[in-house]
Amino acid sequence: MATLAQISPDTPLLWRISFGTCAVVGLWSTVGLLRRERSATPVGTFRRFRWVAVVLYLTVLVLGVAPELARAAGLTPLGVGAVLLVLLIVLAHGLTWDFLMEPDAT
Repeated sequence: MATLAQISPDTPLLWRISFGTCAVVGLWSTVGLLRRERSATPVGTFRRFRWVAVVLYLTVLVLGVAPELARAAGLTPLGVGAVLLVLLIVLAHGLTWDFLMEPDAT
């Protein structure tokens, strides 16, 4: 998402399409994983709050569709997108940590 936006930050259509596409793919995969683990008891702080990824991806999608919302708050759309991406990366690292530290079922 951020890499595609950096190709031409002055071309709003390019970064808006990249934000929208990445958000849709992220939502699709995250919701799919959440459905598969519906019956599992989440272990670890990040896994308990993995639904936050859906909220972050929805926010990215809204930002791609309506960047003027960021401007109305006095922010730049690409700046907000960068913060959302950092939050997604932090969440992904936390989820990976929870997964790797999960005790063996054996």
